[in-house]
Amino acid sequence: VREYGLTLGDNPSCSNGPPLTLDWSYHNMVYLPLTDEPEGCFGNIRHKDCKNKNKMGISEQRRIELLLELGHTHEEIMQAELMKLKHQLLRQRTLGNLKSAQKESIKLLFDRVHKKYAARKARHSDKTI
Repeated sequence: VREYGLTLGDNPSCSNGPPLTLDWSYHNMVYLPLTDEPEGCFGNIRHKDCKNKNKMGISEQRRIELLLELGHTHEEIMQAELMKLKHQLLRQRTLGNLKSAQKESIKLLFDRVHKKYAARKARHSDKTI
């Protein structure tokens, strides 16, 4: 089994926060013994512990922490989230689901993302001082 790193993603299906994706780099092969019971939700989606979909994902806060630990800047993370939002809106427009009332609030969505990362960056700067 190869263990791949994580990096900033571009998947517009991410419901909130910045998307993560696997990096091209990987660690040497790891050999894992085969077991009857999978550990966690990724081995077998029908596993009894996976009925709650929240257990399968990584929270927005944890994704941001991981990306910062990996060396991404607040600006890079914000730009990725803005691109994700843009592609989500383009999908809605393509499907004809973007109503005129929603069009007026699009700027508010982008402003909210900018404000969120400005606040996070300020808090992060305060902690490092």
